[in-house]
Amino acid sequence: ELTEKIEQYEREGRAEHGQLDKIQDFIDEVSKYAGITELNYKILHQLIDKILVSRAEKVDGEYVQKIQIFYRFIGPLDAIE
Repeated sequence: ELTEKIEQYEREGRAEHGQLDKIQDFIDEVSKYAGITELNYKILHQLIDKILVSRAEKVDGEYVQKIQIFYRFIGPLDAIE
């Protein structure tokens, strides 16, 4: 049982280390554009993998759409409404 726990912790540690590497890659890429004043295709292509826009729904008399941005290396962050 202890051997299984150790193996599980090792797998989780490797997975977390891989995620940290991806986050660092994203930080390195983003830092190149720290002072930008205008977003262009090149920058968008290098930082964002895809953008999902949901169908507009009427909520309390207003139309609401959810936007989810999938960043390269790290995936999606919280959805924006």
